[in-house]
Amino acid sequence: MPISVRASDPEILAALDARQYQRLDAKLNGLQKDYESGRLDEISLRNAFAPFYHLTPQQIATMQDWVKSSPNSYAAHLGWGIFLRRAALDAQGGQRIAELSSEKLESRTRLLEAAKPELQRARALTAKPMLAIFHLMGVSLFQGDQVASRTLANEANKIDPKNRLVRDRYMVTLTPRWGGSYPAMRSFIAASRAEGLDTEGIRHLEAIMYDDMGHSAMEAGDRAEAYKYFRMALDLDARIGGSFREDYLMTSNAYICGQDRDAKYCR
Repeated sequence: MPISVRASDPEILAALDARQYQRLDAKLNGLQKDYESGRLDEISLRNAFAPFYHLTPQQIATMQDWVKSSPNSYAAHLGWGIFLRRAALDAQGGQRIAELSSEKLESRTRLLEAAKPELQRARALTAKPMLAIFHLMGVSLFQGDQVASRTLANEANKIDPKNRLVRDRYMVTLTPRWGGSYPAMRSFIAASRAEGLDTEGIRHLEAIMYDDMGHSAMEAGDRAEAYKYFRMALDLDARIGGSFREDYLMTSNAYICGQDRDAKYCR
């Protein structure tokens, strides 16, 4: 049975603050090896690098020093690339692209371009770079590069045909708001089923689609249709568990639990 890792492990940032680069490499590269050997699941690997999502100015400087002093460190390049990609998300601040000031748009673009080579370097430094691919797809998603997203999805599926981490993110790239369509999403679900993705993995993909269909219906002013899809998404989530709702069903959760407090769905 694969082991799991919490997303709030204080050891990572404590080691970074102490500039203990060898300790960081031993911990994080060790977890990567655990993933590659099947001892650690992909979500736990993602969680292990979550401390790099937000860093203080001092920690940013230390990260840059770690990358510079350890050019062949998978963990250093991946951690730094993750921070830069998340910083691009923070620069956007939840606004639509058309709503961003020129300064915010320039910052977002610069951070995404800086993240890409770090994540690509990490991808080249380990045998099964699933997490680097996952975050590279975060870059291609934000840049609207559907060709790159498809290429990354194919690469991830060769590493692990039954992966959920990258398949879930690729499903997001297929939503209409990111240039995709619901027929494309349904086709990907069918293809994933044909490739042997398990029942829970299919539930992930269907729930992501229903959440977005609810979003589209709400934007079109059809509240009844929207809530139908939100409940379909949350019904699937009840059979999935974990952090999936927080990761992918934010819209369904916001309306059903943030506004209506439906006891059937709200924790």
